[in-house]
Amino acid sequence: MMFPLYIVLDTNILVSALWKNPSVASQLVEAVDSGLLVPVVSDGILDEYHEVLSRSKFKFAPARYSSLIQLISQRAERVVPLATVVSMPDADDAVFYATALASRAAGNVTYLVTGNLRHFPQEDFIVSPRTMLDIIGRGA
Repeated sequence: MMFPLYIVLDTNILVSALWKNPSVASQLVEAVDSGLLVPVVSDGILDEYHEVLSRSKFKFAPARYSSLIQLISQRAERVVPLATVVSMPDADDAVFYATALASRAAGNVTYLVTGNLRHFPQEDFIVSPRTMLDIIGRGA
């Protein structure tokens, strides 16, 4: 496997990482922090991270989620999402798919990591958090 690998992290991965540590999601964040995985973001994804993680229902401390978003943003490759006509159950998920497509079009080995596989097209680059850990050799 050639490193680094690029990943688009669905917001539910960040929620899980903040919710429970240690967890599969938090291990992915650690892999980003160590430089093993390079996050790929777009303006729309960063907006989604801020909007979702600041929701009162999660009760995350602003400093906690802000530092996570800052870590991802500092380590990230920024891209402009590719236009796509793929229909998705949740329209908010389209930006993650389109961002992964843009990174892949640039020649990067990019995975979209989500806890909601059924919300996305069945593609070999759209994987669960556990599968991503297996790919990087950190799966148990």
